[in-house]
This record gives sequence, structure tokens and C-alpha cells, in this order.
Amino acid sequence: MADSAVPPSLPCGFINAANRYLSAEPFRFQVVATGSALRLRQVWMLPGQAQESGQRLHLLSSLQRFLAADPNGKVTCDQESPGPGALFLLRQYPDGKVSLQCELSQRYLGGAEDNVTCFAQTVSEGEKWSLHLAQHPNGHMLNPGKQRYMRCDQQTGHMRCDRDLPWGPEAVITLYFDPKERKYGLRSGAGSLLATDGSLQAELSPQTLYSLELRGGLLALRDADGRYLTGREGTVKSFKTDKPGRDELFALEPSAAQVSLRTFAGGHFVCCRPGEDCHCVCIALAQWGLILLSVLNYGVI
Repeated sequence: MADSAVPPSLPCGFINAANRYLSAEPFRFQVVATGSALRLRQVWMLPGQAQESGQRLHLLSSLQRFLAADPNGKVTCDQESPGPGALFLLRQYPDGKVSLQCELSQRYLGGAEDNVTCFAQTVSEGEKWSLHLAQHPNGHMLNPGKQRYMRCDQQTGHMRCDRDLPWGPEAVITLYFDPKERKYGLRSGAGSLLATDGSLQAELSPQTLYSLELRGGLLALRDADGRYLTGREGTVKSFKTDKPGRDELFALEPSAAQVSLRTFAGGHFVCCRPGEDCHCVCIALAQWGLILLSVLNYGVI
């Protein structure tokens, strides 16, 4: 069983001030900042340390090599196992950007083009990076503290965090990345965006964009006023707090396929209500008519 104190790995891209991604090149395992889009070479896994050790993590490239820095500021990415210079401290700032400080040298990672170093003693814009999550944006938003999933309530025009099981299209949430602002929005299946006051809005605006923060392998979304999205009152909206707690942390889980089965002759849907057998009697599709598809290890659904 995996250690619950060790956060899961997250795939991320890092964008510098010149709007270029940190990239791991296969030639001599070079590290550059030349990527114009998030592709395989620009994706870094962030295996974290135990929660007690704070935001300390490794950066693992798509080539299965660890990013490292020596005391002279030279950056490499050729280690198959993490050495002393491969541990970084992730620092987050009010503008939503992050910096990476090598724990060995206490210097910050920065640079542009083919001149990426880890030698700066202080943080400037050249040592700040924007996070671009490299997961599929459509999924289920789980609050692990409450063990509840987020859903879109179209009747009230709000998003709620009250489901034991993510079921139906209302539980599929899109974590939308805005490349211009380098911020995120939460979009429902109907296309509306979650605003800071908890309402659903049709248009993209500063009130529907949030900075992404990583907290022990989980996600927190912070608005322009420094408040965090929370599900503590059922309705998801911004809440003023010094730092995100259990109600402000979320995990983006993949959304498994859910289908409906309908008879060819009668046109009835297969439905299975609690405590009953499966029947082909439903004339309209409801939540009882959705069936989850799971692919087993040997390829059978």
C-alpha cells in the first residue's frame, strides 16, 4: 500500500517570463527554455516528499531523468536516480507564479533559451515560472478532506461539493487554462464558468480566473483578492483564509466513460434503481440509466 503521507506525482509544465516552457532535450540531456507549447519534452512529473517536509520535490523529465543543479549553478538532467542537487523547494507567490530553489545550493532556477542556470540568490521575474498542469482538463474534482465530488447544479446556478460519487455529465468539470493570463477557470458541461461569488457566468472575466497552487500533490485555486475556492458551505465559492485547508484542496481525477443502453425494438433504456434488478422499462434517460464502463487489466470491459 502506498504511503498516504507522500503526495501523488503531478505532471506540470513551467512557463518563464519570455513565455517559453522549460524543456528536457534528449541530446546530451540538455535543459533549455525554448518550448512554445506544452508537449512531451515540456512535461515534468513532480514526485513530492512527505507532507511534513513541506513543498520539497523532484522534477522528473519525460526521459525519466531528474533535474539537478550543482553549487556552481550548472543545471543537468541526466540522473537516473535523484542525487543531492535534485531536491527543490517550490515557493509560491501572490501573483500565482512559483520559483524553484535548489535545496543544496539555496540558489534559484531561472534563465531563457539555452541559458538555464540555478545561480540566482534572489528571485526576480527571470526566476519565476507559471504552472501549466499537464493533465486532461476534463475530469472530476474531488475534495479529499470531505471525500465529496464537485457537481454543477443547473437549477440553482451554482457548483456544489456534495456528491459521494461523480455521476452523470453534471459531475464532469473542465479545468480551463487561459494561456494569456496563465490562470485557470472551472467550466461546467454546459460551458458556464464559476465566479468568485459562487455564481455561474457565461463569459470569461477576471472574476472567473484563478491562480493554481500546488499543496502536497493537491490543487488550490486562488482568486485575484487572495481568497481560495472552497466547498465548506456546500456551494463552491471564494473564501478568505490565510492558507488553504482541507476544504480548499482538490484533486482532479480522470472521468471514466458513462453510457446509456437502449433497446433497439422498444426504445427503452436499461435502468438499475437501488435495491432492484436491471430492467428495460425507462422511457426517458435519468441517473438510474447511466452505466459506468471500467476497463480491466486484461482488456475486458
